[in-house]
Amino acid sequence: MSPSDVRPSAVQAAAYPTIASGRDLTIGAETGSGKTLAYLLPLIDDILMRKQESTDGYLGYDYARAIILVPNKELAAQVVRMASDLCGGRERCVVWEGGSAPQVPFGTPLSDDGADDEVNTVDAKEIVHLAVMPGGLKDPKDFRPFRMALTDPNNNPPVDLVVTTPASLGPMA
Repeated sequence: MSPSDVRPSAVQAAAYPTIASGRDLTIGAETGSGKTLAYLLPLIDDILMRKQESTDGYLGYDYARAIILVPNKELAAQVVRMASDLCGGRERCVVWEGGSAPQVPFGTPLSDDGADDEVNTVDAKEIVHLAVMPGGLKDPKDFRPFRMALTDPNNNPPVDLVVTTPASLGPMA
């Protein structure tokens, strides 16, 4: 293992403290510099810490912990895939794509292979909720994950990370 495999890149080292402190950040760097990891790691770390520390289920946000803006839909899908991997795989995340029903419903025991006979239950405090926000929405309540979290927060926790494009988010401003 080379030193570059265990040390953060320059962009990661610069971004982590800012994001971990809860401040907004815009990251611009060349392809392959580690930008995606630079913002996902502190966000996922914060989300999981909030869930472990919460005694009443409230995480400090109603809609999402963060909205990640990317230039196009392809990059949005790539960010969600990387976030899913960082969370521990599909067993430890719920993904909403395009506002449709989540790929794994909230509160459903999760299994490694989808088989009904061997189900591994994952504690809700270890699950990260990810969503890709589609275009064409005019109000936050038009986005099903937001609407569900606002109308029934006890059964539908808020999305932790929303990935979208400026074109999709703009009409809601």
